Amino acid sequence: MAKNDLRRRIASPLVVLNATLFISLTCFAQREPLATPQSTPQAPSPDAAEMTTLTVPAGTKVSVALTRSVSSKTMRAGDDIYAETIFPVVVGNQTVIPQGSFVQGKIEKLARKGSRGELQVRTTSVIFPNGYVAVIPGPSNLRSDDDTALLDPGNGTKAGVAAAIAVPMGGALIGAAAAGAKGAAIGGGAGLGVGIVAAILVLSHAKNFVLEAGTPLDIVLQQPLSLDKKQISDAVRFASTHPSTPPPIARRRLELPMPPPTSTDTGTCYTPGTPGTPDIYIPGTPPIASTPGTPGTVIPGTPATPPTPHPCP
Repeated sequence: MAKNDLRRRIASPLVVLNATLFISLTCFAQREPLATPQSTPQAPSPDAAEMTTLTVPAGTKVSVALTRSVSSKTMRAGDDIYAETIFPVVVGNQTVIPQGSFVQGKIEKLARKGSRGELQVRTTSVIFPNGYVAVIPGPSNLRSDDDTALLDPGNGTKAGVAAAIAVPMGGALIGAAAAGAKGAAIGGGAGLGVGIVAAILVLSHAKNFVLEAGTPLDIVLQQPLSLDKKQISDAVRFASTHPSTPPPIARRRLELPMPPPTSTDTGTCYTPGTPGTPDIYIPGTPPIASTPGTPGTVIPGTPATPPTPHPCP
C-alpha cells in the first residue's frame, strides 16, 4: 500500500505539468500562425521590353529643314533652333519618325566649313505629330548642304566691298581724260576686274554667315534612340490622316556683291561740221550827171552745217 501511495503522489504533479504545457503550446500555436514564404517580384524579361519599344540604331540619318533662319552673328550658345523632318525615317520596313515631325535643339556652337554650315547641338528633341516627345541621347551635329551658308559680312565689310569695286572704277575717269570715250572703256574694264578681285579678298575674311529658313540639314544619330512602340504607331497613323506640307527648301549659292553691269555702248562721236561763208556785198555805182547809179548787190554766203553724230569706233 505504501508503494502505491508514493507512485500516486509522484504522478499527480507530472500530470498537472504535462497538461499545463499542452495548453500553453496550443494557445501559442493559435496566436502565432506559421509564416509562409513570400514571393519576390520578377524583373520583366528582355523579350517583354522589346515588345514595347522600337530602337533606331546609331548612324541613322534624319533629314530636316530649318523653320527659322540661323545667324552666327546674332545667335549664342543655348539659343533654340527649330526644324522639321522632310523625309520619314524608316528602320527595316517600319516608319519610326514620320515626315512633319518637329525638331528642337539648343545650339552649342556654330561653324562654317567651306560653303556648308555646321551646328553642334547640345540637346535635341523630336516632337511627333501626335504630341509624343523623344529626346535624342547625347550631343548632335547638324550639317547643311553645299552652297547654303550665305556670308553675312556686316556693315563694315559691305562698305569695304563697295569701295573695292567702286574705287578702281576711277580708272575709267582717268582713261576718259587721257583718250576720250575709248580710254574710258579700257580704264573701266581694267578697274572693274581689279575691283572684283579685291571684293573677293575682302569677303574671304568675313566670318559671319546665315542659314536661311528652309535650309536642309542632316542629323546623324550618335547613339541608339529608343522609342515607345505604341506612341510611334499612333504618330504614324496621325501623320497619314493629317499630312503636312513640307517646308520650301532653300538652295542658294554663296553670294558676292554683283558688279555694275558692263555697257556695250561705245559712246557717240561726231563728224565736224562746216562754219559756212558770210554774205558778200558788192556796192553799186553812184549817179553821174543825168546817169542814174546802180544799186549794190548782195551775194548770199553758204550756211554752216552742224556736226554729224555716229557711234564711236
